[in-house]
Amino acid sequence: MLSSLINQLQRQFPGASLATELHDPRAGSPLFTVLAAIKDPRRRRGVRHPLPLVLTLAIAAYLANHHSYTQMREYAVDLWQRYPGWGEKFVHGPPSQDTFERVLALIDADQLDMASTRWVTGQLSKQPQVAPDGPRVKRHTDFTTISADGKESRSAKHGTGTRSHNLAAADHATGVVLAQVAVGEKSNEIPYLKNLLHTINENKAGFLRGAVLTIDALHTQRETARLVRSYGCEYVMTVKGNQRTLQADCAALGWEKIPVTDRIEEWEHGRYVRRELKLVQPVGALKIAWPWAVQVGQLTRISQRTATGKFSRETVYVVMSLAPDKANASVLNRMLVNHWGIENKVHWVRDVGFNEDKNQIRRGTAARVAASLANLVVSVLRLAGLDQIAKTRRRAARDPEFMAGLLLGTIRAGG
Repeated sequence: MLSSLINQLQRQFPGASLATELHDPRAGSPLFTVLAAIKDPRRRRGVRHPLPLVLTLAIAAYLANHHSYTQMREYAVDLWQRYPGWGEKFVHGPPSQDTFERVLALIDADQLDMASTRWVTGQLSKQPQVAPDGPRVKRHTDFTTISADGKESRSAKHGTGTRSHNLAAADHATGVVLAQVAVGEKSNEIPYLKNLLHTINENKAGFLRGAVLTIDALHTQRETARLVRSYGCEYVMTVKGNQRTLQADCAALGWEKIPVTDRIEEWEHGRYVRRELKLVQPVGALKIAWPWAVQVGQLTRISQRTATGKFSRETVYVVMSLAPDKANASVLNRMLVNHWGIENKVHWVRDVGFNEDKNQIRRGTAARVAASLANLVVSVLRLAGLDQIAKTRRRAARDPEFMAGLLLGTIRAGG
């Protein structure tokens, strides 16, 4: 397995026929082909290690739970010493700590994210369809559901002192990160949703057509609704106080006379939660003002802490272009629950598993690249059906053959 990875990396030198030689027939997609498409930011003279090699070693190090430049160097040295094949293929030895730092600080983060999106969407297109409430169950709907949400790193900052902030899109069912874009230092997420959708569509034409995008209240804007529909994608938008007129219009739809159409009851994180969904068609000003809105929902969340007995109740509204014949109330209610899956499946994993909020990388694009590497590692594991992220990464650290199999796409859960 490791020898296959070495052979693929060796072919990254200029002159290799990437379209034919880099594809391992056992793998679902030529991952190294998309990495080879990234422009090397270094001056050609004096470059000892090709960019795909440095990037692959960085991804492998992240996969094996090594996040700092020092750890990447140590991991590369360990591979060189333990496996003679590395030394035979790359005569200059493992990259230095400075090489890792320079490459990850100078590389075009947009190109890295575009390459990741190209590979991930290609992989998802080949995956068996799965249900929104189960990772490996046949989907009972015929569309892909995507969450869009932003994350700000608490420690990693730009040179101006502002925190690194990225907006990402994740697949509901698998938790795979489809795309990521950087949010400008003096802006918010709203205008960057356009870049996010463009990134997905440009790398996999038609991927958004027929899909459903769930987004939180910050992005509940009429222009955003038009943008989403322009891709042939449906929207499900949460309504809160930032859109007071819309919120008031939704609240005035006579909900007291409308029966609950679906109810979900669950025990989670030490509390009992009941979610009740009511649905109605938009009327009046609401129907005129919101493009393509065909349903409005009222979601009531009732929860009680088992330890303290503390009780809470929250009501939010939802506007959506998704017609009743495409998704019934049960599917919609579960979709709203799973919208926040990006918090647990991606953001929380990056915070805890990759120590992202403690990472103080600041040079160049390194903070964003670190987030991109973490997203890619999470996606590699999710696509393999391996949901125990920490356990799998510990095994990858102990077993380079297993690590290589993950990067080649030849390892699957239960396989």
